[in-house]
Amino acid sequence: MESDFEKPNICTILDIFFSCIGIIFYIVSFILLKFYYKSPMLITEGIFTFIIAYSIKCLLQNILSFSLIFELLYYVIDCLLFYLVISYINKCFCSSKLSENSANFEISYNKIIAITFCVCSFPLDKIFELAEKYFLTKYVLSLCLLILLYRYIHIRLQNLLDYLDDKKTTSSEIPDIYLPYMKAFYYYNVFSSINMIIFDALIIMASYFGVGIIYIMIKLNILIIIQSVFEKLSIISIIVCCLLMFYSFNQSTFGFGKNEEGGEGYNIAKFSVIDIDIQQDEKDNLNFSRKKNKSNKNKDINSQNDGNYIKITGEGEENKENDKDKEHTKVSEETESLK
Repeated sequence: MESDFEKPNICTILDIFFSCIGIIFYIVSFILLKFYYKSPMLITEGIFTFIIAYSIKCLLQNILSFSLIFELLYYVIDCLLFYLVISYINKCFCSSKLSENSANFEISYNKIIAITFCVCSFPLDKIFELAEKYFLTKYVLSLCLLILLYRYIHIRLQNLLDYLDDKKTTSSEIPDIYLPYMKAFYYYNVFSSINMIIFDALIIMASYFGVGIIYIMIKLNILIIIQSVFEKLSIISIIVCCLLMFYSFNQSTFGFGKNEEGGEGYNIAKFSVIDIDIQQDEKDNLNFSRKKNKSNKNKDINSQNDGNYIKITGEGEENKENDKDKEHTKVSEETESLK
């Protein structure tokens, strides 16, 4: 998405800078995934395709001179990139690693959303000389559609968070039994962060359109620079969200979760609330067994002490009887001697 007015030189510098950062990031990611992590197919994920395509498009757009053919080409690329991002987010929401039944989380109208974007972003201003009222209408309409899009995605994301919230657990004394709930807790934290970042992206994009509306009214070049910064920040926010989802679904590739039961594809949807009751029973049984063993141990100690006491008491009584016999014998001897 580019500003509809002539950009100052600093905006061109910003575009080239962020484009170079994106290209470098893609190259480094490709090298790491291919030669270090031995997973070259991951570079074909939608988010990496978006990064490299968007970076090259922005770079060419600021280097090449204006041409109507190029503008139409950039427009087509923007539409494809938008659909690519929506499709990738939808793919992550519907991942089988989260749930086998993904109907509640699916972005069902992603094609309609993409078509709406194509209609609203068509570069009529580059083909025909239009009045400023067109730009004002375009920005207001785009802002309204942006809010509706966010609301739609937010509902799907909130359904996913509610589902993960029902599955998660915060602690466990039996890690193997509580493993799926620990994974749900991890995904819940990840998608909670994504929810906050998407909201930040909404604020940034709303500011982008708001600054554009203000520029139409007061014509300050500084506003074009601010608008360009908001554009880059919104793109970065979307990339960060997608990279978080990419990382969370490929932990085993990066050296985490390899020893977990079920591996990377362990599906937390296979475990229901009934499992929690079973786990609680096993936990209670474990605690009961520990208490029982401790009680039996105490009884053994008490029995041993009682035996020792009886033994000592018996020896004492026997000694007393011996002493009495000795005294009786001594008295008898003295009586005979007196006779």
